[in-house]
Amino acid sequence: MAAARTPSSSGSSDFKFLGKVYKADEWLPEMNAFAAMLADNALLTPQHQLGAGVDMDEAQQKSLRMQLSAMAPFPNFFQVDMWSTFAARYLPALHSALKNLSFSAQRTWASYLICILTLMGGPKDNVYLRKYLISESGTGFAQLVASLVSSSNPAIQSFHPSGPGHIASFIIDLLFWCPPEQGDDERASIDLPTRTLLRTWTGSIQQISENELDDFQQIELQRLVGVLESIDNMPSPPDQPAFFVNSTKQYLADQTETICAGRDMCDEYPQHRCAKCKTIRYCSQDCQTWAWKNGHKLRCHKTEY
Repeated sequence: MAAARTPSSSGSSDFKFLGKVYKADEWLPEMNAFAAMLADNALLTPQHQLGAGVDMDEAQQKSLRMQLSAMAPFPNFFQVDMWSTFAARYLPALHSALKNLSFSAQRTWASYLICILTLMGGPKDNVYLRKYLISESGTGFAQLVASLVSSSNPAIQSFHPSGPGHIASFIIDLLFWCPPEQGDDERASIDLPTRTLLRTWTGSIQQISENELDDFQQIELQRLVGVLESIDNMPSPPDQPAFFVNSTKQYLADQTETICAGRDMCDEYPQHRCAKCKTIRYCSQDCQTWAWKNGHKLRCHKTEY
């Protein structure tokens, strides 16, 4: 299934994927179509919406599971491009759906939507997810997701190819990237009572599923426990309650925001953003032109946020 040439690694206008030769200008519409199909299957589009209090039926679940499973073995560049496209176009709709659904009546739908979030790739790789989490549109997103995950009646479900460890990883991303001022104690974007419930959720998953979870799942669950303990217990300056979260976020941002997206090995500080997507930085017009010709035009999206 590997591509003979990836759109992110060559300046050539043609590349091969799954036996088909694509011109570069054909790739973005292909990703748009694939993301639109996923949005339809996830019931996020006007023509595919659930009624109030109505949960997914077996046929709807099967269609979504089949698409998610079919994507899993695809090469990394496809995953990055497709999930970036989906986040750019449909993340606000997913947020709105989670906010407006009835979790007690629509638990399966909510669980699948959270599964999708965990498969998007972290904010470091998915620049549109990162952009959303720090935007005004993303206000309250961390608390909303954490509240659903930590609910015990009913409990959240996890679906392959995601799992409890993937959910834990996503919550860690929310804690480090969403503004901590959104939380009730301003130590993190998730309120203190919900952080306590997350510890309970993590402990229950580890106890019930210890023999069923692979190493990744167990490690990520334990990592979430460690992050929550650090947020709650690490000493902070009186005027900086979110010192741990903000210092970690700065470290993560330095790995992305201070790197020029232009030519390989460019070590100049990037002072300019792409005017259209506003997700990547360049040090100069030359580097921006090079990046555009070498892949960025295939994943550059204007967003609502």
